[in-house]
Amino acid sequence: MALSLLSTVGLGTETFVGVNVGGSSTGVAFGPATGSDALSMRRASMLMAVFVVFSVVSGIF
Repeated sequence: MALSLLSTVGLGTETFVGVNVGGSSTGVAFGPATGSDALSMRRASMLMAVFVVFSVVSGIF
């Protein structure tokens, strides 16, 4: 099934907004921990990914 132009633009827009919203809340949550070197960027990213997968699997969001 071919995607129409409107569907393609809509999918791109929702992906962009989702990444920005997630990045905004993640930066606030992990910024102080990574800035003070209590957590590495890689560990903060992995921790965020674990919580995202958990929330999707559990149906919280």
